[in-house]
Amino acid sequence: MQGRTKSRFQVPEALAMEVLLKLPVKSLARFNCVSRRPPFPGYTGFKCVGFGYDSETDDYKIIQFVTLVYIDEESDSSPVYRSQVELYSLKTDSWKEVASVPNACPFSNYLGNNCVDGVCSWEAMMEYHRDNLILSFDMVSEKFSTSPLPELDGALTNYKLELLELNGSLGVVVYPRFGTEKSFDLWAMDGGWTKQLSVESIPGVEEPMGFWKNGEMFIGGSDHELLLFEPYTREVKKLGVKAYPDAMCHCLIAYVESLVPINGKSEHAEHIIRRPSLDT
Repeated sequence: MQGRTKSRFQVPEALAMEVLLKLPVKSLARFNCVSRRPPFPGYTGFKCVGFGYDSETDDYKIIQFVTLVYIDEESDSSPVYRSQVELYSLKTDSWKEVASVPNACPFSNYLGNNCVDGVCSWEAMMEYHRDNLILSFDMVSEKFSTSPLPELDGALTNYKLELLELNGSLGVVVYPRFGTEKSFDLWAMDGGWTKQLSVESIPGVEEPMGFWKNGEMFIGGSDHELLLFEPYTREVKKLGVKAYPDAMCHCLIAYVESLVPINGKSEHAEHIIRRPSLDT
């Protein structure tokens, strides 16, 4: 009796790729042993989130920078890193990927109020020539732009910069990165950078945290206590509020009460397709 001959049917790779690329990310993740290509997301990181208002369409939008790490578990190849920017519209309850993103790496803004008149801004580093600048995104035009930082005395690496809203304009607080006694310079953008205020040597202060009424500044003390500083009289008030000492960062977030409902229900993964380029 002759043994049976097993036949094997193999789907052409081009056809398999076409089918896989049309599947949702959740479905692909369940069958990551079907093919060695394409690699699947091993890690997704989110940073530099901005929230702003589009006055032309009466819409609230959220922008976020996403870092994707793709790992091929069946090979020894290095992980593939990809970055993209995603925009959410409350009006349409949908996500989309933003096109034409500059080659810049933004830094998180811990003050949390970096959106002015529908434009969100971050300090950023250009990927190729390593120059620092300000990267901005307009919620109306949905386009990026760049602008220079204020001119500082000394190397930029000696300072920390925090962006914030200052009397309806974009502002920057600059303070030394090292040392136990901090001084602060406050700059405002009005067609160009103008220094508004300089505060010299405040002992026991770690970082600025934002502004209150009449120009008073919230500052974080070295003992994790929240303080209120009056720049012109140099009076420091203790507010009786202490942060958790083990927290990675502390921030104050300004908000305005609103009756606008936040009723979006769209699943993020259904609206954003994340995959590496096939030609790499």
